[in-house]
Amino acid sequence: MSPSTKKRKGSQTDLDESKKRKVSERDVDGSKNTGQPKDTTKYFIRYPPMLSVPPDAYDPAMYNEQWERRKATECVTKAKEAIKKFDEQWNSK
Repeated sequence: MSPSTKKRKGSQTDLDESKKRKVSERDVDGSKNTGQPKDTTKYFIRYPPMLSVPPDAYDPAMYNEQWERRKATECVTKAKEAIKKFDEQWNSK
């Protein structure tokens, strides 16, 4: 083999090594890349994924209030339907 061929192969491996080093040193968000997938569960524990608002605008008290109001409305409508059914059965006898 001629010396120039050896040099070219060596430079190629150097290039590959530098690419690997760049990727493994830092991840996109600045954290060390360990090869493991990034843990995103912490975001979903605090901010339920069904919310369409960004986490900054998320107010747990307001969300709970809306949820309670919705549940109360469902309860009232079910109760009204049950009363209506009972009245129909009572009047038919």
